[in-house]
Amino acid sequence: SPVPMAINTNEVEPRITYLNESFVNTFGYTQQDIPTVSSWIKHAYPDVAYREKMMSQWHKELSAARENQGISTSIKFEVVCKDGSQKIVSISGAVVGDFTLVTLVDMTDIHAAQELALRSQELENDHRISQIINYDALTRLPNRELMKSLIENALSSAVSSRTQVALICLDLDEFKLINETFGR
Repeated sequence: SPVPMAINTNEVEPRITYLNESFVNTFGYTQQDIPTVSSWIKHAYPDVAYREKMMSQWHKELSAARENQGISTSIKFEVVCKDGSQKIVSISGAVVGDFTLVTLVDMTDIHAAQELALRSQELENDHRISQIINYDALTRLPNRELMKSLIENALSSAVSSRTQVALICLDLDEFKLINETFGR
């Protein structure tokens, strides 16, 4: 659920005037920890380069929202919580008079699920590529290159373990007809 933060922007050092319970529970910071915007950004974005990049983007969005007394588009950022953990949040702001209502939505679980789905898709793609490279499309049997590699590995293993290897070759009658009809 959204976790709002109210900021009085009509001051030299903008103060945070409200944090709801969800904000405190999500990030661990209380209003005493972050009474001003500058204290919030130093805690939430301790890496100076990331903070500067983030604040530049955020100020552009807020400027556009102020011109229209409207709402900024949401931006995805990583926030460092009071306990040192990181959350991926979608941040947007609504300008209302002298105040900016900032809404942060914790996207950490959604982002993790998307990453997991992406990794799963990558593994599936790798498996498909391996199948295409190593197996005959028609018979789904190992192709010549894979067979050669498997035989070489078996022979090498047999030599090092001083065991024997057996290889069975089958010659299927009329297989050429099947290949010509369904495959090649």
